Amino acid sequence: MKNRDIIIIGNQNFYLDPEEKDNSISIAKELAKRNRVFFVCPPLNRKISQTQVSKKKGLIKDSRNLWFFKPRTTLYSINGIIFKLFNFLIKKNTIRFVKEILAEINNLKISDFIIIDDNHLFRSTYLKELLKPSLYIYYLKSNLSYISNKETKVSKTEIALLKQVDIILTNHKYMVDVVRTYNKNTYHIRQACDSNLYSHEVFRIVPKELGSLLTPIIGYIGVLDSDILDIDLIEYLAVNNPLWTFLFIGSQKKNFCNSRLYRYKNISFIENKKPEELPDYIQFFDIAIHPQRVNNFITENYQKRITEYLAMGKHVITTNTVVIQEFKDMVYISNSHDQFLHNIELALKSDNQDEKIKRRNFAKKNSWSESANIIYRCVDEYKLNS
Repeated sequence: MKNRDIIIIGNQNFYLDPEEKDNSISIAKELAKRNRVFFVCPPLNRKISQTQVSKKKGLIKDSRNLWFFKPRTTLYSINGIIFKLFNFLIKKNTIRFVKEILAEINNLKISDFIIIDDNHLFRSTYLKELLKPSLYIYYLKSNLSYISNKETKVSKTEIALLKQVDIILTNHKYMVDVVRTYNKNTYHIRQACDSNLYSHEVFRIVPKELGSLLTPIIGYIGVLDSDILDIDLIEYLAVNNPLWTFLFIGSQKKNFCNSRLYRYKNISFIENKKPEELPDYIQFFDIAIHPQRVNNFITENYQKRITEYLAMGKHVITTNTVVIQEFKDMVYISNSHDQFLHNIELALKSDNQDEKIKRRNFAKKNSWSESANIIYRCVDEYKLNS
């Protein structure tokens, strides 16, 4: 597939995380090598403070074939709304959102386009009906029914959407069979990472924040959220290994600000870093950990971060979630606090060059160019069977 017009409906909030690059942006840049890509950033809603919002809105040309569009529309907040009014406001929001998109793509003479929708459930409900794409691809990254407090509302909306789209891509292998019960055109797309950025061959200077830390450094990068991280597990590890440093790098959710983990001298915290800075820190991890609580909430960043650790040859110790089974030959999976601790000890003793090469090679197979190729193959197969 080439020389096509593609609209990507993004789910990343550039306004609040201007330095962060998620999957859809990386895929957009890859697809733009062979196609024209119009990337739509998420619109504002009334809950986002205007003081936090970048003043730069409208159309931004990134390269010859890639545009980023930051909508001016502010959407109505729909949380806590009763179901009938909920659907009404979803459609009203989408009509206003689509009106802006159509004005911009008409100016660029974008037509006969394919939509790739980045997993924003409520904003997606009426997009196919209103934009009328030649093909609608839904990129399912999270099991949304477990995120909302309104599970029934989410489930009804999500199932209806899965049935109406043309193709579904999910980077969670176990979800393929589940989602195929609603849509037969469901495919697995591997979680990728930038292997050039996360290269072990680059010479890196020890970041100043790490200079005074005791080794070994047991590191984690990601959002610090008490609903995601297993606080009891982390506390257990710190108490039983007072000479190890447990380093957490990332932005904090409100529920984490008063965490009891701050009591421990061997647990250190560093504020969120730009993506291009993260390899400088991972390079000096002795072990990478992902101590996630075992629940049904899964996110793209979970897989993405593990792939980045592996790209730099690091041992990874995780809890036993459904998603991690895709990495079972590359990481240490733990079913208890004791086993998690044992796996760290084992990894510290057993690392060798052959294992590092194996982990790096695994990560290299998961490139953004391969992700684009999967999309091209899925589109070709859909056309062949239609």
